[in-house]
Amino acid sequence: MRILKTLTLVLCVTLALAKEMPVISPNFSVDTVEVTGDITSTAVVVQQTITQDVDLRRSNMIARGSLVGGALQQTRRCDTHPIGWYVQLSGARPDQPASWSCTNSTITRVDERPATCQYSTFWAMPPMKYEGVEQVNGQSCDKWSYVIDNSGSVYAFWTLEDTAIPAATGRISNSANPIQLYTIFFSNFQSGSLPDSYFTPSTDVQCPEATRSSRLSESLVFYNNIGHMTLAATNRSNAPK
Repeated sequence: MRILKTLTLVLCVTLALAKEMPVISPNFSVDTVEVTGDITSTAVVVQQTITQDVDLRRSNMIARGSLVGGALQQTRRCDTHPIGWYVQLSGARPDQPASWSCTNSTITRVDERPATCQYSTFWAMPPMKYEGVEQVNGQSCDKWSYVIDNSGSVYAFWTLEDTAIPAATGRISNSANPIQLYTIFFSNFQSGSLPDSYFTPSTDVQCPEATRSSRLSESLVFYNNIGHMTLAATNRSNAPK
């Protein structure tokens, strides 16, 4: 009987420790800072503000840093009728938006295919293992780990303890190439639908007349799913270490 009670207690403690990943709002705005290296690194390669509204089908991303070659903004609006639009701004000088180039595309109803105007949950994750509580930037965070390929890479995701507020994510182990580690820190997280001002391109850039486009930039994948949050393997491998 004593053994049975002990086993029951151990099972209860194990279940209590095995936290489920919280459901993070698919409609949000968040600032990010990405560094090369582990969670203690300070080698910043890109800073972003990412805003997405799945229900209204609109998004906006602004990035600055070596990983994007200066500055990059991508705004996609499928909530305007009868047509939507997509604007991409980019330039080598983040502090001089007037020098950036602009691509302006019209999204018609015919072109609203899953590859263009449909949004998935940004925070979609593969099955993960709960690792316990760790300190991230001085804050107590729940940590999960997961594997998404066969290369031996291990990834992690942190949320503020007992909340659905993201704190960080990154590749924490790579047996094939230990130097290819990175961490993305999240801050200023806001959940829920946000006003139009969050989905507006920079007004300092001159854009040409819109052209019809049935296929948007593949780089949008980088901003539409945290589980595949990568511009390209070559970009990250060439980033300063």
